[in-house]
Amino acid sequence: MIEGKIAPVALQAICDRLKHDPYCQAIAPATVYCVGGAVRDLLLGREVHDHDWLVVGSSPQHMLEAGFLPVGRDFPVFLHPQNQEEFALARTERKIARGYQGFEFCCAPEVSLEEDLKRRDLRINAMAINAKGELQDPYEGLCDLRQGLLRHVSEAFREDPVRLLRVARFAARFPSFQIHPETMTLMREMVQVGETDHWSAERVWRELDQGMAEIKPSALWRCLADCKLKPFDRLSEEEEPMLAQLDFAAAAGAKRGLTWGIFCALAFEHFREPVLASLKMPRDTLALCHQVRKHQSSLLDILFDDPYVPDQHGDSMAGLPPLSDEVLAAQAQSIAGFFESIDLMRRPQQLHDLLAVICWHPSVQSQASLRSKRAIEALNVLAEDYRHAKLNVSESQRRLKGPALGEAIRLARALELSKALRTRYPHGLHNTRP
Repeated sequence: MIEGKIAPVALQAICDRLKHDPYCQAIAPATVYCVGGAVRDLLLGREVHDHDWLVVGSSPQHMLEAGFLPVGRDFPVFLHPQNQEEFALARTERKIARGYQGFEFCCAPEVSLEEDLKRRDLRINAMAINAKGELQDPYEGLCDLRQGLLRHVSEAFREDPVRLLRVARFAARFPSFQIHPETMTLMREMVQVGETDHWSAERVWRELDQGMAEIKPSALWRCLADCKLKPFDRLSEEEEPMLAQLDFAAAAGAKRGLTWGIFCALAFEHFREPVLASLKMPRDTLALCHQVRKHQSSLLDILFDDPYVPDQHGDSMAGLPPLSDEVLAAQAQSIAGFFESIDLMRRPQQLHDLLAVICWHPSVQSQASLRSKRAIEALNVLAEDYRHAKLNVSESQRRLKGPALGEAIRLARALELSKALRTRYPHGLHNTRP
């Protein structure tokens, strides 16, 4: 149960800031409020990293004269000259075109706190705190916090399609909260009338990437599917293993980009490919997704090549013969081919990234954890052997050129891997500690 009480120290810090900051004093008699997500998180007892400030009763000229710095020519947001926090003038919005940029703003001094808060997305984000420490809650955001509801403030919600993505992101951030049925209806109507056809790929990526970094990414995908938003509406029950692994990885504190690799590794192609095509990913994330799709099958084959399964022999290799030279040579050829395909010599980080993703694969996790860990550690060791091996290339081979020389070097590296396997892992990657 959420009590909705702000810690006294945090509340006092806000009051002191509003009362004593010289720049806030310089715009008097305008009133400055702490608003939005900061108020919500304070009421939830969560740590607040950024504060949003709202100025009621001022004008752009007044803000400039007080020393605030404009963010943009046509947008009523200013930066505090010392700490760079954003101070926005109270404003109303009027829809003039489709899309999230199709708005006309009015930021006259007469715009009230209630009018500004009414244009916000969710009631839990439409609260403010004044210099006396009083909660201003005209749209019952605290009530929704206590009930665990994500509910829109007004019908103006439907005018900005990005709000649909924000609700999906908040569903992933607050997994115990439920989306109010009326809000879900609005979101579906926004999709039906084509409002979501007019947002940019960059903005979609930004919101989804933030949602994938939240505590329950699966809620993000389920929300978008429930809205009937293409191509996310292709989500089906067969994607449940992927969604579960995303949540496990998020709970374990997986790196932000890693979750996209897990998505690419586990999502079925008919869902994954349209989703990726709809996003404008940064280059590094796009590269990881490409590598996962291209190489995960070969990597899994190597990790599952375990001749001595635990069901037959337990975890002990005592009394078992080492693998034959033929088997070790075949393993070496397979591993060398994989290393070559990922360009290990020039891009060793790709192996680390792929292994970081593949360890979340359900098939890998279904193995005995110690054996899976050994196989992954062994592959890392062999990668170092492969990269730093002193190759025994004959004089005649050194005179080769082009593809013939490359093939000779490849075979020499495979031979060194075979020797390393025989020395370090005679019973296979899973079964002998290096």
